[in-house]
Amino acid sequence: MERESFIFYRSFASIRSLRQKERDWMVWAIIDYALDGIEPKWENAPKCEILPVIFSVWKPIIDANNRKYDKAKKKVAYRDYLQTDYWKKVALIKKETIGRCEICGSIDNLEVHHLTYKHFGKEMEHLDDLKVLCHKCHENLHHINND
Repeated sequence: MERESFIFYRSFASIRSLRQKERDWMVWAIIDYALDGIEPKWENAPKCEILPVIFSVWKPIIDANNRKYDKAKKKVAYRDYLQTDYWKKVALIKKETIGRCEICGSIDNLEVHHLTYKHFGKEMEHLDDLKVLCHKCHENLHHINND
């Protein structure tokens, strides 16, 4: 896990109350964990009982932010994938083969929906992993799945 940036929350500024050596160590512990997923090596930390406690409070915050980042990154990558010639060909073949929405039977505004992402990037070999849906049914399906 390598990142270019991370969010430094105002609550992290509570380390101002630490001595300089402890504060410097904690800043680098946060940076290493947030950017590279490297857990602090407490045996190398300055002798201060509060450092692991502080980090244990911040770690879930950093983890939650990294999950949001990963989810957003995947969403962009998926949108890019849907613009590839390969996906357009797969979708065209599936739509021409089925020819109608597999939920309501409409022949207008057809789209192709992944049932799973198990064969992502290899859909041509697994056309049964895809369903043809009209735009309305596709939107409804995603709305139901996100609730």
